[in-house]
Amino acid sequence: MQGHSNICPVGVDTRPSGDDDGRLLRLDEVLDRVGMSKAWVYLGMSQGRFPKPLRLGMRAVAWRARDVQAWQGGLQVVMTK
Repeated sequence: MQGHSNICPVGVDTRPSGDDDGRLLRLDEVLDRVGMSKAWVYLGMSQGRFPKPLRLGMRAVAWRARDVQAWQGGLQVVMTK
């Protein structure tokens, strides 16, 4: 049986970041893109200043790349569930 080193959560698109419209970003990539700390991101979410992530599972979340890009562009994105 082959190893499963390429396994990622269902729904996480690992395409290169050139076409981000449908990608989901895990926390490490969000932090790299925005240049802020984990504490700042979670504080920003609690204050409505940063997009909230999607829940992928019991212990996994990811952000829509387009939401992070909109935040970076200074656009206010209304999050709906």
